[in-house]
Amino acid sequence: MEEEWVYINDNYDLRFYKKEIYRLCKSRNRNGVALFLFLLLSILKGHDVNDEEFAETLCYVGSILRNMDVKLINVQVLRSLQALVECVTNDTVRQSVFENLLFDFRIWSSSEFNVRIGHIQFISTQIKDSPQIFRAEYGVRFFLDVITQYYAEDSQLGNSAGRNRENEVQLTQEEVKIIRASLLGL
Repeated sequence: MEEEWVYINDNYDLRFYKKEIYRLCKSRNRNGVALFLFLLLSILKGHDVNDEEFAETLCYVGSILRNMDVKLINVQVLRSLQALVECVTNDTVRQSVFENLLFDFRIWSSSEFNVRIGHIQFISTQIKDSPQIFRAEYGVRFFLDVITQYYAEDSQLGNSAGRNRENEVQLTQEEVKIIRASLLGL
């Protein structure tokens, strides 16, 4: 199935997000997780929300995503996360999005190969846009730990992310090598 990618930037107004939510609702391939993240985005963009309280709720959103069936973590979810990251202007909220959603590999490391690669590409874009912000917290050590924990060559872990998550997508050895190389390239 071919997924549509939409470039999201901060210049979009609330009408765009409402149209995107409507489109996702009407789509045959709708994804409730992506819809939920777009809903959070529309709340953030359309209302006066206490940024610190919103940032605190993102740890719960991350927990929900970590425990969700991995089949629901797809390109639409990645697109909605991209939209959320692009619209956040408050540093506290942005840091919470990074910590609880974007850099939480427990969410992404069991999904389809194309979603994992898209996730790593999005991280790469974020790091290249603001390297000083990311190098301290998400530096070389962080990505080496991610590789060790989720993409090790240990035969006991199989060729997946090393977790026994329901419906975890098994990767080929070649796909694991591509992901490791991509992570090392960050």
